[in-house]
Amino acid sequence: MIDSEEEYSVLPIESNYNINVDSNGAITKDNQTIGAEIKAYYAYDELRLIEMRQKYGENKIEQIVGQVIYESFKEVV
Repeated sequence: MIDSEEEYSVLPIESNYNINVDSNGAITKDNQTIGAEIKAYYAYDELRLIEMRQKYGENKIEQIVGQVIYESFKEVV
């Protein structure tokens, strides 16, 4: 029996992230702190969409993606 129905898209989701030039910024090789405005796109894996939404929810997934973007930025810099 189905209690409710929701519609999800597998189209790319646009997210904007702002990394400030402060203690959260990235440190360069010459010890400068930099920040960035990052626009990222991600899409759900069609085969795992329902599992991911049920297990984590939309807000938690967005938070995880943001953390990965932040850590990747710092690593690249």
